[in-house]
Amino acid sequence: MQQREHLELTRVKAFSDGVIAIAATLLAINIHLTNEGEQSLDALLDQLAPQIGAFLISFAVCAVYWRNHNRMFNLLHRIDPRLNSLNMVQLASICLMPFASGLIAGDVPSVGAMTLYAAAIALVGVLSAAQWAYIALKPGLVGPEAEPAELWAWFRIACIAPAIFLLSIAIAHFSVPWAMRSWALTALFLPLVRKLEHR
Repeated sequence: MQQREHLELTRVKAFSDGVIAIAATLLAINIHLTNEGEQSLDALLDQLAPQIGAFLISFAVCAVYWRNHNRMFNLLHRIDPRLNSLNMVQLASICLMPFASGLIAGDVPSVGAMTLYAAAIALVGVLSAAQWAYIALKPGLVGPEAEPAELWAWFRIACIAPAIFLLSIAIAHFSVPWAMRSWALTALFLPLVRKLEHR
């Protein structure tokens, strides 16, 4: 029984890693030249800069979510059907990231495009937080070394990114560029909250 549960957990983790890796790779599909013909290097860079920026933002977000996902699965000793369902829904939302990334690949995205992008990214984060809350409420899924206080700490950390992206939707109605700049708060607050939670 224990061996079968370990095998199932290993398969789910391998499948999850594969889906996230493919989604991260497909982010680059949005980088392409829209104007053909001979152009100077400066013109090419001006044209590609927003697309490369959208790729880098999305790849960084994808990397953060993968790291968080990997951390959680390293604590798990088994997986039940509900957690597996939550994981699959999160993977489905991650699969939407290449499409969402394309929405902000223009010079100045519209409010609607930025809202859809931020909502898609926030959804991944909300589902990540939901998984942390679920395993905190189901201690039988994790080993004895994972204390409830630690699991709830990771839940609070997982709430940071979706909160910032949801906040950016409100900011976008005043300024899309500032809304996009607000995403940088993730890089500021995540390490700070991690340090506070695990001091």
